[in-house]
Amino acid sequence: LGNDRLLHSYLECVMSDNDSKCTKEGKEVRSRIPGLVQTGCSDCTPKQLERAIKTLKHITEKHPEDWKKLKAKYDPTGEYTQKYADTWKQRGVDF
Repeated sequence: LGNDRLLHSYLECVMSDNDSKCTKEGKEVRSRIPGLVQTGCSDCTPKQLERAIKTLKHITEKHPEDWKKLKAKYDPTGEYTQKYADTWKQRGVDF
């Protein structure tokens, strides 16, 4: 997360609909996002949850424009953002 160039590479991958802009790790992250969004990470392992919290905090605080783009793609109606806002807030992530 400290490397903006790498972060933007991952963001470009997760925003893309094809694999041409993705590393193996980027593809893995992109494949997990819909489930994470739809469940609020309720079925994440402790390590996955820790990573999700750290990543979401960083993106929402340091890259709010990228956060808006991610929400528009993965939660266009705001249903899950609203549904899990309190849960994420308790975890230290404020949407």
